[in-house]
Amino acid sequence: MRLLACMRMDLSEGFRESYKRMILVMLVALCIIVVSIVRIASFGLDIPALSWGDGLATCFGGIRVFDPARDRFLPFPTTWLFMLGSILYVTFSYPYRDLMGFGRGVLIASGGRRTWWVSKCIWTAVSTLVCFLLVGIVCLLSALVLRGRLSLGIDQDVFEHLLLVPMDADPPVGIVGFVLSVPCLLVALSLMQMALALMIGPVLSFGATMALLLASAYAFNPLLPGNYLMAARTHGTVLEGMSPFCGMALAACIALISIVVGGMYFSRMDCINKEYAI
Repeated sequence: MRLLACMRMDLSEGFRESYKRMILVMLVALCIIVVSIVRIASFGLDIPALSWGDGLATCFGGIRVFDPARDRFLPFPTTWLFMLGSILYVTFSYPYRDLMGFGRGVLIASGGRRTWWVSKCIWTAVSTLVCFLLVGIVCLLSALVLRGRLSLGIDQDVFEHLLLVPMDADPPVGIVGFVLSVPCLLVALSLMQMALALMIGPVLSFGATMALLLASAYAFNPLLPGNYLMAARTHGTVLEGMSPFCGMALAACIALISIVVGGMYFSRMDCINKEYAI
Protein backbone atom coordinates (compact mmCIF):
# COMPACT_ATOMS: atom_id res chain seq x y z
CA MET A 1 0.00 0.00 0.00
CA ARG A 2 2.83 2.40 0.83
CA LEU A 3 4.42 1.71 -2.56
CA LEU A 4 1.17 2.42 -4.41
CA ALA A 5 0.68 5.65 -2.46
CA CYS A 6 4.25 6.73 -3.20
CA MET A 7 3.83 5.86 -6.89
CA ARG A 8 0.63 7.89 -7.13
CA MET A 9 2.40 10.86 -5.58
CA ASP A 10 5.35 10.51 -7.95
CA LEU A 11 3.14 10.23 -11.01
CA SER A 12 1.29 13.35 -9.94
CA GLU A 13 4.16 15.52 -8.68
CA GLY A 14 6.77 14.18 -11.08
CA PHE A 15 4.74 14.75 -14.22
CA ARG A 16 3.65 18.16 -12.93
CA GLU A 17 7.31 19.13 -12.74
CA SER A 18 8.41 17.53 -16.00
CA TYR A 19 5.53 18.05 -18.45
CA LYS A 20 7.16 21.18 -19.90
CA ARG A 21 10.31 19.18 -20.54
CA MET A 22 8.23 16.54 -22.30
CA ILE A 23 6.85 19.25 -24.56
CA LEU A 24 10.46 20.21 -25.25
CA VAL A 25 11.16 16.61 -26.33
CA MET A 26 8.35 16.84 -28.89
CA LEU A 27 9.62 20.19 -30.16
CA VAL A 28 13.15 18.82 -30.56
CA ALA A 29 11.85 15.85 -32.56
CA LEU A 30 9.73 18.14 -34.74
CA CYS A 31 12.64 20.50 -35.37
CA ILE A 32 14.90 17.61 -36.36
CA ILE A 33 12.36 16.37 -38.90
CA VAL A 34 11.76 19.87 -40.33
CA VAL A 35 15.50 20.55 -40.61
CA SER A 36 15.95 17.16 -42.30
CA ILE A 37 13.28 17.98 -44.88
CA VAL A 38 14.94 21.34 -45.59
CA ARG A 39 18.28 19.59 -45.93
CA ILE A 40 16.89 17.12 -48.46
CA ALA A 41 15.39 20.00 -50.43
CA SER A 42 18.80 21.73 -50.42
CA PHE A 43 20.19 18.75 -52.35
CA GLY A 44 17.72 19.56 -55.13
CA LEU A 45 15.61 16.51 -54.34
CA ASP A 46 11.85 16.39 -54.05
CA ILE A 47 10.52 16.46 -50.50
CA PRO A 48 10.08 12.77 -49.71
CA ALA A 49 7.04 11.14 -48.19
CA LEU A 50 8.78 10.23 -44.95
CA SER A 51 7.56 7.01 -43.42
CA TRP A 52 7.14 6.50 -39.70
CA GLY A 53 10.43 4.58 -39.70
CA ASP A 54 12.19 7.38 -41.64
CA GLY A 55 11.15 9.85 -38.97
CA LEU A 56 12.44 7.70 -36.12
CA ALA A 57 15.66 6.96 -37.98
CA THR A 58 16.12 10.69 -38.49
CA CYS A 59 15.59 11.54 -34.80
CA PHE A 60 17.86 8.72 -33.61
CA GLY A 61 20.17 8.67 -36.61
CA GLY A 62 23.57 9.39 -35.13
CA ILE A 63 26.69 9.29 -37.28
CA ARG A 64 28.60 6.58 -39.11
CA VAL A 65 31.50 4.84 -37.44
CA PHE A 66 34.42 7.26 -37.19
CA ASP A 67 37.51 6.10 -39.08
CA PRO A 68 40.59 8.35 -38.71
CA ALA A 69 42.09 6.89 -41.89
CA ARG A 70 38.98 7.76 -43.91
CA ASP A 71 37.45 10.81 -42.25
CA ARG A 72 39.39 14.07 -42.51
CA PHE A 73 37.10 15.87 -40.09
CA LEU A 74 35.69 14.80 -36.77
CA PRO A 75 31.88 14.73 -37.19
CA PHE A 76 29.72 15.85 -34.30
CA PRO A 77 26.33 14.16 -33.72
CA THR A 78 24.48 17.38 -32.91
CA THR A 79 20.87 16.39 -33.58
CA TRP A 80 21.34 12.94 -32.05
CA LEU A 81 22.74 14.39 -28.83
CA PHE A 82 19.96 16.98 -28.68
CA MET A 83 17.33 14.26 -29.06
CA LEU A 84 18.78 11.98 -26.41
CA GLY A 85 19.72 14.87 -24.13
CA SER A 86 16.18 16.26 -24.18
CA ILE A 87 14.79 12.88 -23.11
CA LEU A 88 17.35 12.39 -20.33
CA TYR A 89 16.74 15.97 -19.19
CA VAL A 90 13.12 15.09 -18.34
CA THR A 91 14.09 12.79 -15.46
CA PHE A 92 17.41 14.24 -14.35
CA SER A 93 16.30 16.26 -11.30
CA TYR A 94 12.91 15.23 -9.87
CA PRO A 95 13.99 12.20 -7.75
CA TYR A 96 16.86 14.11 -6.15
CA ARG A 97 14.79 17.27 -5.68
CA ASP A 98 12.00 15.22 -4.08
CA LEU A 99 14.51 13.63 -1.70
CA MET A 100 15.75 17.05 -0.62
CA GLY A 101 12.19 18.32 -0.18
CA PHE A 102 8.88 16.61 0.55
CA GLY A 103 10.32 13.13 0.05
CA ARG A 104 12.67 13.63 3.00
CA GLY A 105 9.67 14.10 5.27
CA VAL A 106 8.09 10.93 3.88
CA LEU A 107 11.25 8.97 4.64
CA ILE A 108 11.45 10.30 8.20
CA ALA A 109 7.80 9.52 8.85
CA SER A 110 7.68 6.05 7.33
CA GLY A 111 11.28 4.84 7.24
CA GLY A 112 10.50 3.35 3.83
CA ARG A 113 13.72 3.82 1.92
CA ARG A 114 13.08 0.79 -0.27
CA THR A 115 9.59 2.05 -1.06
CA TRP A 116 10.91 5.48 -2.04
CA TRP A 117 13.67 4.02 -4.24
CA VAL A 118 11.44 1.52 -6.05
CA SER A 119 8.83 4.19 -6.67
CA LYS A 120 11.41 6.55 -8.15
CA CYS A 121 12.78 3.78 -10.38
CA ILE A 122 9.27 3.10 -11.68
CA TRP A 123 8.60 6.81 -12.22
CA THR A 124 11.88 7.24 -14.09
CA ALA A 125 11.17 4.27 -16.36
CA VAL A 126 7.58 5.35 -17.06
CA SER A 127 8.60 8.97 -17.78
CA THR A 128 11.31 7.85 -20.19
CA LEU A 129 8.92 5.54 -22.02
CA VAL A 130 6.38 8.37 -22.28
CA CYS A 131 9.06 10.58 -23.84
CA PHE A 132 9.90 7.94 -26.44
CA LEU A 133 6.19 7.52 -27.14
CA LEU A 134 5.87 11.27 -27.70
CA VAL A 135 8.73 11.18 -30.21
CA GLY A 136 7.00 8.28 -31.94
CA ILE A 137 3.76 10.28 -32.11
CA VAL A 138 5.56 13.27 -33.65
CA CYS A 139 7.12 10.98 -36.28
CA LEU A 140 3.76 9.33 -36.93
CA LEU A 141 2.01 12.68 -37.41
CA SER A 142 4.83 13.81 -39.71
CA ALA A 143 4.31 10.70 -41.83
CA LEU A 144 0.60 11.45 -42.05
CA VAL A 145 1.19 15.08 -43.06
CA LEU A 146 3.78 14.09 -45.69
CA ARG A 147 1.61 11.17 -46.84
CA GLY A 148 4.29 8.65 -46.02
CA ARG A 149 3.93 5.00 -45.15
CA LEU A 150 2.82 4.18 -41.60
CA SER A 151 5.45 1.49 -41.31
CA LEU A 152 8.87 1.05 -39.75
CA GLY A 153 10.52 0.66 -43.12
CA ILE A 154 13.13 3.23 -44.14
CA ASP A 155 13.87 4.68 -47.57
CA GLN A 156 17.39 4.23 -48.92
CA ASP A 157 17.69 7.75 -50.38
CA VAL A 158 16.43 9.39 -47.18
CA PHE A 159 18.78 7.27 -45.06
CA GLU A 160 21.85 8.01 -47.15
CA HIS A 161 21.22 11.74 -47.64
CA LEU A 162 20.34 12.47 -44.03
CA LEU A 163 22.80 10.24 -42.19
CA LEU A 164 25.52 10.32 -44.86
CA VAL A 165 25.88 6.56 -44.47
CA PRO A 166 25.65 4.15 -47.41
CA MET A 167 22.97 1.56 -46.78
CA ASP A 168 24.42 -1.92 -47.23
CA ALA A 169 21.11 -3.78 -47.13
CA ASP A 170 18.66 -4.00 -50.02
CA PRO A 171 15.55 -1.86 -49.48
CA PRO A 172 13.01 -1.94 -48.07
CA VAL A 173 14.72 -2.20 -44.70
CA GLY A 174 12.79 -2.52 -41.45
CA ILE A 175 14.03 -1.17 -38.14
CA VAL A 176 11.61 -2.91 -35.80
CA GLY A 177 14.42 -4.33 -33.66
CA PHE A 178 16.10 -0.95 -33.43
CA VAL A 179 12.86 0.77 -32.43
CA LEU A 180 12.29 -1.82 -29.69
CA SER A 181 15.81 -1.48 -28.32
CA VAL A 182 15.86 2.34 -28.13
CA PRO A 183 13.34 2.72 -25.25
CA CYS A 184 15.05 -0.09 -23.34
CA LEU A 185 18.41 1.66 -23.54
CA LEU A 186 16.91 5.05 -22.72
CA VAL A 187 15.29 3.63 -19.58
CA ALA A 188 18.60 2.03 -18.56
CA LEU A 189 20.50 5.30 -19.04
CA SER A 190 17.86 7.23 -17.08
CA LEU A 191 18.14 4.79 -14.19
CA MET A 192 21.92 5.04 -14.29
CA GLN A 193 21.64 8.82 -14.29
CA MET A 194 19.31 8.73 -11.26
CA ALA A 195 21.68 6.46 -9.32
CA LEU A 196 24.61 8.76 -10.12
CA ALA A 197 22.58 11.78 -9.04
CA LEU A 198 22.45 10.44 -5.49
CA MET A 199 26.23 10.25 -5.43
CA ILE A 200 27.40 13.33 -7.35
CA GLY A 201 24.27 15.45 -7.87
CA PRO A 202 21.86 15.70 -10.82
CA VAL A 203 23.84 18.13 -12.98
CA LEU A 204 27.07 16.14 -12.85
CA SER A 205 25.18 12.88 -13.39
CA PHE A 206 23.51 14.37 -16.49
CA GLY A 207 26.90 15.53 -17.74
CA ALA A 208 28.43 12.10 -17.12
CA THR A 209 25.63 10.38 -19.04
CA MET A 210 25.98 12.75 -21.98
CA ALA A 211 29.76 12.23 -21.93
CA LEU A 212 29.17 8.48 -22.16
CA LEU A 213 26.95 9.01 -25.20
CA LEU A 214 29.53 11.28 -26.81
CA ALA A 215 32.22 8.66 -26.22
CA SER A 216 29.97 6.14 -27.95
CA ALA A 217 29.89 8.34 -31.04
CA TYR A 218 33.64 8.00 -31.56
CA ALA A 219 34.33 4.53 -30.15
CA PHE A 220 32.58 1.68 -31.93
CA ASN A 221 32.50 -0.59 -28.91
CA PRO A 222 29.68 -3.02 -27.99
CA LEU A 223 29.97 -2.02 -24.32
CA LEU A 224 29.12 1.63 -25.07
CA PRO A 225 25.31 1.97 -25.13
CA GLY A 226 25.21 4.94 -27.47
CA ASN A 227 26.22 2.74 -30.41
CA TYR A 228 22.92 0.85 -30.12
CA LEU A 229 20.99 4.13 -30.13
CA MET A 230 22.12 5.07 -33.65
CA ALA A 231 20.15 4.03 -36.70
CA ALA A 232 23.33 4.64 -38.68
CA ARG A 233 25.01 1.76 -36.83
CA THR A 234 22.20 -0.74 -36.35
CA HIS A 235 22.25 -4.22 -37.77
CA GLY A 236 20.26 -4.51 -40.97
CA THR A 237 21.15 -1.12 -42.38
CA VAL A 238 24.95 -1.36 -42.41
CA LEU A 239 27.42 -4.22 -42.49
CA GLU A 240 28.67 -5.33 -39.08
CA GLY A 241 26.12 -3.10 -37.40
CA MET A 242 25.15 -3.43 -33.74
CA SER A 243 22.54 -6.04 -32.93
CA PRO A 244 19.42 -4.55 -31.28
CA PHE A 245 19.08 -7.69 -29.16
CA CYS A 246 22.58 -7.21 -27.77
CA GLY A 247 21.54 -3.64 -27.05
CA MET A 248 18.54 -4.89 -25.07
CA ALA A 249 20.79 -7.26 -23.10
CA LEU A 250 23.19 -4.41 -22.33
CA ALA A 251 20.25 -2.24 -21.28
CA ALA A 252 19.06 -4.93 -18.88
CA CYS A 253 22.55 -5.14 -17.32
CA ILE A 254 22.86 -1.35 -16.94
CA ALA A 255 19.38 -1.07 -15.46
CA LEU A 256 19.92 -3.93 -13.01
CA ILE A 257 23.30 -2.62 -11.84
CA SER A 258 21.91 0.91 -11.49
CA ILE A 259 18.93 -0.24 -9.42
CA VAL A 260 21.01 -2.49 -7.15
CA VAL A 261 24.00 -0.16 -6.67
CA GLY A 262 21.82 2.93 -6.38
CA GLY A 263 19.57 1.17 -3.87
CA MET A 264 22.53 0.02 -1.78
CA TYR A 265 24.02 3.53 -1.76
CA PHE A 266 20.66 5.07 -0.88
CA SER A 267 20.12 2.62 1.99
CA ARG A 268 23.28 4.02 3.66
CA MET A 269 22.85 7.63 2.59
CA ASP A 270 22.42 10.33 5.25
CA CYS A 271 19.20 11.81 3.89
CA ILE A 272 18.41 13.94 6.92
CA ASN A 273 21.59 16.00 7.07
CA LYS A 274 22.36 16.02 3.34
CA GLU A 275 21.95 19.42 1.75
CA TYR A 276 20.53 20.03 -1.70
CA ALA A 277 23.29 20.65 -4.19
CA ILE A 278 23.32 20.63 -7.94
